[in-house]
Amino acid sequence: MRITACGHHVHENCMVFWATSQDDKKDKCPECLVQLFRHDRLVLWNYAKAHGIEVEPEPLLEGEITEFDTIISTEEDLFVVELKAIRTVVSSNIDEALAVAEQTRTPANLVTAFEKTIRKLDTLGMPYSKYLNNKDQGSERYWEWKAGVAGHMLDQIEKQKPELRTSEEMAALREVRNKIFDDMLRFHSQIG
Repeated sequence: MRITACGHHVHENCMVFWATSQDDKKDKCPECLVQLFRHDRLVLWNYAKAHGIEVEPEPLLEGEITEFDTIISTEEDLFVVELKAIRTVVSSNIDEALAVAEQTRTPANLVTAFEKTIRKLDTLGMPYSKYLNNKDQGSERYWEWKAGVAGHMLDQIEKQKPELRTSEEMAALREVRNKIFDDMLRFHSQIG
């Protein structure tokens, strides 16, 4: 591949390996060190994983830990375990909302399920991995995380109950997700 910033040619797999390495120059051209991008390890790690490219793992600063009977020694391992736990919390709250709706023969309150999910994740101290953790409510990543949870819930509900796709309950949850994005944009316009 040709690097447009400087014109050097680098093999794609080599560039991904370089960009995901522990080297402090990983966001620069390996030939001339011109700045190429703002380093975001998670994006690069996901790209490498999707394309079967081997990358150098990022060790945890505090050393190995064990969680959910899994030994975690890298930031990527921690992210995978945390994502699994978040998905479990989301699924259990969706299942509960759908079960209550079925038992009471009333529409599922998906907004309440979302709010309950966020409260549970907050209680568990999530997110905490380097790639997801940003609990500062004034940060873009916090709002992106909440909108991502809402989006994941929407996707999971559509898979479980496709007939709810056009329901008022799904529309209400979509509105919550959109409000999160609106809040983020409003915040940026106030500080920008």
